[in-house]
Amino acid sequence: MPKIGVMRPRALKIGSMLKCVDTTGAKYMQIIDVIGKQGRKNRLKSASIGDIVKVTVKSGTLDYRKKMALALVVRTRRQYYDRSAGYYVGFRDNAAVLVEPSGKPISSTVKGVIPKFIFELRPQFRPNNCRVIS
Repeated sequence: MPKIGVMRPRALKIGSMLKCVDTTGAKYMQIIDVIGKQGRKNRLKSASIGDIVKVTVKSGTLDYRKKMALALVVRTRRQYYDRSAGYYVGFRDNAAVLVEPSGKPISSTVKGVIPKFIFELRPQFRPNNCRVIS
């Protein structure tokens, strides 16, 4: 992972519900595993913005519902501190985008805003239409 000027709190535990903010047809997802993170004895793994998680789709179209998929967390309600700008940033919801195993998004459109440092963390994540905040 490259060094970035953002302190990312690990806010989402296993079992947390996420809103799907792309145009694949999935609506709500539940985290079942965090990819690339190690847990501690008797403690659940947790994810932050920019982490890839394994999810199960709870509601949406029949193509995705009741199936496992990979998702990239793009927003959390927990605030994070941007050291380069010197301010705290928080969002209204916990949101994620469905991705392929290589990290590319499945759909080309993302609804809502995405923090700028996600593109530094995941260079292969490049949706066509999205709003970026610094």
